[in-house]
Amino acid sequence: MTLLAGAWPAWAASEEAAATKPLRLATARFIEPQALAPFYPAVLRLALAKAGGGQTQPALQEVGEPSLVKERYRRMLATGELDVFWSSTTPEREAEFLAVRFNLLKGVNEHRVLVVRRRDLPKFAAVNGADALRTFKAGAGYHWSDTQILRSNGFQVVTASRHHSLFQMLAHGRFDFMALSLAEVDDAMHAQAEPELVVEPTLLLRYPQPIYFFVNRQRPELAAQLLRGLQTAAADGSFDRLFFANPSLKQGWERINDGKRRVLSLHGLQP
Repeated sequence: MTLLAGAWPAWAASEEAAATKPLRLATARFIEPQALAPFYPAVLRLALAKAGGGQTQPALQEVGEPSLVKERYRRMLATGELDVFWSSTTPEREAEFLAVRFNLLKGVNEHRVLVVRRRDLPKFAAVNGADALRTFKAGAGYHWSDTQILRSNGFQVVTASRHHSLFQMLAHGRFDFMALSLAEVDDAMHAQAEPELVVEPTLLLRYPQPIYFFVNRQRPELAAQLLRGLQTAAADGSFDRLFFANPSLKQGWERINDGKRRVLSLHGLQP
């Protein structure tokens, strides 16, 4: 569902009533790479500040615990335990929640480098297209939208429920590569303890996978408020200033545009 300015004329009263309640969101440091975790709460604060109206902005209340995975947070959004969550979009998620259609990562998340075993580097250097890459087996998280995207593009995908397990599985030959975003790969490689694994230097996967804020379908006024704030922040340059102040996002953006890798384009998920 596309959210357009002016879609909910009762904004002011609804937002003023909601402003006294904390806005509940996932604890970003539990589910995001260390370098990226501060970005999502910061852009949420920016959107609320830029939404206008003069009302007091709600405080942000991070909820959750380290054991929770992203899919559990999405269930909390569905049951009203969270007010807002950020996620890659899928047709299923857009049917269940209200998507605030503003790409929070400016496409950095839609460009992926490959993590492979060091001894396999020559094999990947010889890949000259998506068909050649399909001869390799991919690994991904069980609930990742990447898993659906790769399978819909004809890849065989092995899944795991925990991020760190995937590195161990790759090192032990359960599959041949993982596709990680340019914003997360450096943190991920630093955190994993598998010296045999490296970032493949010649290939870049590209597929549509925007990251949006999502809200419960009972909160259309919040969705409209966030979209209005994000559009204002984009127009006045404050969103870009926040985005490029994050070293991981800035470096990811520069890597996309440096022309050093062969780009293999895949299709995204169809509605």
